[in-house]
Amino acid sequence: MSIAEAIRPDLEPLFAEADAAVRVGNFPAGREGYARILEADPDSIGARVGLEFVAYVETGRKSRFNLPIEPIPERLHLARLENERSNEAEYQARRTRLLSFPSTLTLEHTTRCNFYCRHCSKGYEPYVGADLPRDLLDKVLDSLLPHAIRADITGFGEPTIGSEYGHLLERLVEAGVAPKFNTNASTLTLPHIELLVRAQGQITLSIDGATRETFEGIRAGGNWDRLMYTLHAVQRVRSIYQTAGWWGVTFVATRKNIHELPEMVRLVKRFGFDQLLAQDYQPFDVSFDTESLRGEPERANRFLDESESLARELGVELITPVRYIRGAPSPVEALIKKLLSTKRVLPKRGRFPQGCSHPWREARVNYRGEVNPCCFSWRKLGDIKERPFHKIWNGWRYRLFRWRIHTLFPPPECRLCHGFDGINRGNPGNTKLQEGILLKVLYRLEGLLERVFARRGAKVERPNYFLGKHWDPEEGTARPVPK
Repeated sequence: MSIAEAIRPDLEPLFAEADAAVRVGNFPAGREGYARILEADPDSIGARVGLEFVAYVETGRKSRFNLPIEPIPERLHLARLENERSNEAEYQARRTRLLSFPSTLTLEHTTRCNFYCRHCSKGYEPYVGADLPRDLLDKVLDSLLPHAIRADITGFGEPTIGSEYGHLLERLVEAGVAPKFNTNASTLTLPHIELLVRAQGQITLSIDGATRETFEGIRAGGNWDRLMYTLHAVQRVRSIYQTAGWWGVTFVATRKNIHELPEMVRLVKRFGFDQLLAQDYQPFDVSFDTESLRGEPERANRFLDESESLARELGVELITPVRYIRGAPSPVEALIKKLLSTKRVLPKRGRFPQGCSHPWREARVNYRGEVNPCCFSWRKLGDIKERPFHKIWNGWRYRLFRWRIHTLFPPPECRLCHGFDGINRGNPGNTKLQEGILLKVLYRLEGLLERVFARRGAKVERPNYFLGKHWDPEEGTARPVPK
């Protein structure tokens, strides 16, 4: 069965009636409606989800996710909006010392993940799996929630398995701040989904395949049947509540799955998601780098064009990378070959398609309490354990970063960024092709110097997590590498 298979047309009115009944509290009518659908289509996952939801509500919503949601005071809401307007004005003026505070809090409260995907370093090496301690978590929230409109709690891990995830959700709901995060969807239950819908969360599901073989082959640790249930559950609960929350899908595009992107467009249409984001794979010196689309620009662009055409036809919002340029540096080429293939000495002016507002609009705090500019940069701009946030926010490191990001020589991590709201607009390979040999050499020297200084006084953390589980190196456990 295709992941994007449509609901039988004759059952759509029955689903609408049953959802409407549950919405107004007429649970017997809702239960009867879902049962009728199940009689007509015994394989209907949506109908089974509807019956489970009615049973959950009728038995008193006994779940840790049954949190009260109260409207925030108007004065606080207006203050947050004014801060966001000031934030935008200061970004447009490119000010480096700011009067406003970040309108988005980005918080890495865990680095642990129960998946070990092929396109992620967590699938290849043991790593430090740690959670942000509650005292530091509360210190961050106390400093930033009064100003924040949204909180992105995605770190380099699966946010829903963090030890303080429940406490974090409680704090966000209490403050009237919408939770925002990317998730592999493996832990989303009906009560969990209901809370996120009621809280008008901005949730992105990571799905890198439209077939069982591709999905489970790339997202190691994932289960196709579990994913199918979750998609139907999200659709059902959203249909019942009809709130203004936002749910999207992200798809890391590689040579292994780019041919399934059109089917992913149909998936988004089928389940009523708000957006599909096709993201460029970011190489990191592993064998999977050969799957980068930079090695097949014509094939990649053909499927991107086909998917965009289909998205327009179906009314789906699809975001794709800037089209791939032939000659963009391949991630598996040796450094000397990359330098020799560079066709210019000086960088091309205007090579970056757009600016980046992250250092103005958001602050990221990692699991150690260190403040970084964004999710793509690990650059330490301060430590919440050592200094209050307002001093870090306008400290010299932050001001220098804000100035440099829009120069011809932005920070090294920014030139590699594949975020759609970053300076490369989703395709760093294109801009690297235009930077010239002089900057390539300067970036290489800067990287060497940063590594030297990073080793001085650096605290060594022992890896304790691997392939989605706790890992103890003293037990002599083998380190299998995915094929």
